[in-house]
Amino acid sequence: MKYNELRRELDRSNIEGSDLDWAFCEVLGLKRSQLASEIDISKKQERQIRTYAKKLVQGVPLSQVLGYSEFMGLKVLVNRDVLSPRSETEELADMLVREVNSNPKPNKAVLDLCTGSGAIAMAVKAHTNAEVTASDVSTRALKVAKKNIKAQKLNITLVKSDMLADVWGLFDYIVCNPPYIAFGDKAVDESVERFEPHLALYADDGGYKYYKILAKEAKYYLHRGGKIFLEVGINMAQKVAELFSGYHHVEIKKDMQGIERFVIISK
Repeated sequence: MKYNELRRELDRSNIEGSDLDWAFCEVLGLKRSQLASEIDISKKQERQIRTYAKKLVQGVPLSQVLGYSEFMGLKVLVNRDVLSPRSETEELADMLVREVNSNPKPNKAVLDLCTGSGAIAMAVKAHTNAEVTASDVSTRALKVAKKNIKAQKLNITLVKSDMLADVWGLFDYIVCNPPYIAFGDKAVDESVERFEPHLALYADDGGYKYYKILAKEAKYYLHRGGKIFLEVGINMAQKVAELFSGYHHVEIKKDMQGIERFVIISK
């Protein structure tokens, strides 16, 4: 079978075109720019592509279909036990990496709370000389993070902890992309609700539970001049910033879509 024949057939399945492209690329071992109408597809490849397409039609996120996601040049393994890394989280990680690299301090320590797949922690470790600790309350998530860290051959300390409860030490930076969706939020995408781990999505207090914990406790885990980098939900930045009003400096930054997505706090 030719690529254009199978693509034309699957196009009628209401699958996002870019997701189909990535499915073809994964099976054929090609880049998107290399996909051409006359490419021959073997029976085995066709079966695999159809399997991927069936899952995509069911609403399974592309990263879970393929079993991995790209994050700041790293291949991050994902499954239903961890959130698939979002582009805005990649922006947060990149912002932190640039901050760490601009800090002349010789020995810098970074704590990634609610690490999930370990994506942020790995990006920081891969692109800076900082010592990195990553924690999560989910044993299943930590298993995924451990597998990712091992695959990338990175030296990262993993800790099982409910936020800061079992974390020890002082850090120059704390980064956190916590659960921040309020229970009962009707705007949650159906595929997210069905296939992503609820433990990593939803939070009490209207979604603010973990920001409140950090506002109260994080200062005891930061060196003087240390910073906290947070990702927040839509329309949450101002209230999150207010929670940290007792800190030295609080700044809100927008993501590439112009949404107030990040809150940066200095001790």
